[in-house]
Amino acid sequence: MNKTNEKISEKVRELINSHGIDTASLAAKIKCDANRFLNYYYGKARWDMEYVEKTADFFRVSIDYLTGRTDELNSGNTVMCADVKKIRQVPVFGEVYCGYPAPAWDKDAVRKYLALPEMEKYKEAFGLIAKGLSMTPYINPEDILICADIPEKIKDGKAVVVVYKGTFDDGDINAKLVQFNKRESKVTFYSVNTKFPPQTVDEESIYKLYKVIKIIRDVK
Repeated sequence: MNKTNEKISEKVRELINSHGIDTASLAAKIKCDANRFLNYYYGKARWDMEYVEKTADFFRVSIDYLTGRTDELNSGNTVMCADVKKIRQVPVFGEVYCGYPAPAWDKDAVRKYLALPEMEKYKEAFGLIAKGLSMTPYINPEDILICADIPEKIKDGKAVVVVYKGTFDDGDINAKLVQFNKRESKVTFYSVNTKFPPQTVDEESIYKLYKVIKIIRDVK
């Protein structure tokens, strides 16, 4: 790749880090395929001018700044992009298994925080790290599942994280698709990977259902 392309990738990495936004969110904002954007981000593909312009507009910097022609972000501009005001720091806790229940995460042990936009309507959103293969390719190992306690938004066929009864600290958790049988007070959890059979349980055995509202996949 030429030096200009490398400089754009370098500047974009700096802006992403300084603004506390992740690559998946930025790709969505500029309407670029996430995998394609990661190739730009790591300097593995030549930047399309359309996405250079959209990235410059998002961060409110000049194209000259992204290409290294100037060190000034933008003439007279000291304001960060407007969307940054809406960004929230979302805690990522432990692991959630797709396939078989596992001990619940330690809700006091935050592994890291993710700066995510458009999360203001989810008061206590949190992240869990996916393990297991039962939900591939919809959910892959090491994906981060952003979850929220919004039971009224959970519908048949949606991805959820289920916590079974017991104490919150020693209950079992699992990531699955859900189907409700209100007549019999039953809930069935099933996988994308058909090698993993569905599991039907009584509603009373469930402590909490969290809706998976976002899946973050950092392709390298």
